[in-house]
Amino acid sequence: MLPHLPLLERSRALQKAIGEVADWERAQELGPSDALSQSDFDAAQSAHQIAEANVAVGKAAILQAQNGVAQAEAALRRAEQNLGYCTIISPVKGLIIDRRVNIGQTVVASLNAPSLFLLAKDFKRMQVWVSVNEADIGSIHQGQPVTFTVDTYPETDFEGTVTSIYPDAVIENTVVNYITIISIGDRQGKTLRPEMTANVTLFLETRENVLTVPRKAIRRDRGRYVVMVVHGGTLEEREVRVGWRDDNYTEIVKGLEEGETVAIGTS
Repeated sequence: MLPHLPLLERSRALQKAIGEVADWERAQELGPSDALSQSDFDAAQSAHQIAEANVAVGKAAILQAQNGVAQAEAALRRAEQNLGYCTIISPVKGLIIDRRVNIGQTVVASLNAPSLFLLAKDFKRMQVWVSVNEADIGSIHQGQPVTFTVDTYPETDFEGTVTSIYPDAVIENTVVNYITIISIGDRQGKTLRPEMTANVTLFLETRENVLTVPRKAIRRDRGRYVVMVVHGGTLEEREVRVGWRDDNYTEIVKGLEEGETVAIGTS
C-alpha cells in the first residue's frame, strides 16, 4: 500500500492550486485597474496557469494512488487465498476412522487429490456391501428385503433393503461378482462398525402358510423327488412335488399331508 504522507501532501498541493484558481477568477473580474496593477494582474494570470497545471498533476497523482490501492487490495486477496491453501479442511463433518498421513509429511495435489483421512460422516446411516455371484445377480432387485447377522451379534437378525447394484463387475480368480448395496434398518440398539463382516440372506420370494420339510428329507430317484414317510413303525417311500426351497427347507406342493412324519436319514 502507498504511504499516507505523500498522498496527504499531494492533497494539500491540490487544495492550494484550487485556491490560486479562485484568486485568478477574482483578478479577472477586477482586471488591470486602480484596484489591481498590471504587474499584479500578470502575476495572478501566471499563478493561475501554474495552478491549472498543478491541478492536472494532482488529479493524475490521485488517480495513480487509487490504482495503487486497487493493486494492493488485489495482492492482499491473493495472499489471503494462498494462506488459505495452507489449511486443509474436510468437506464433511464426521468421525476420523483412519489417518493416512503423518505430521510434517509433504502433501502434493497433482492429478489425483491425496487421501489424508478416512472419515465416517454418520454412523446412523450405514450400508452393507454384498458381493453377489453372477449366477444369482439376476434375482436381485431394488427394494428387495434382506436380513443379515454380524459376528459380534450372531443371535441378532438385522433387517435391510437392497438400494442399488453396481453395474461394474468384480473379477477375482475368474469368479465374477457384483457389488450390491444394502441400507440398514432398525439396528435394535446394537452398535455396528465399519469393516464388520456381514452374513447376508436375500429373500427372493416369500411364501406363507405352506408345507415344508427339511431339505435333508428330500432325495432324487430317477428324476423324481421322494421322501421316506414314517407309517406304522415302517418307512414308506412317497413321491412328492416340490416348490421353492432355501438352504434349510423345501416347500411340498403335493404328495404329503401336514402332521405326517418324515425321515431325515436312514441307516
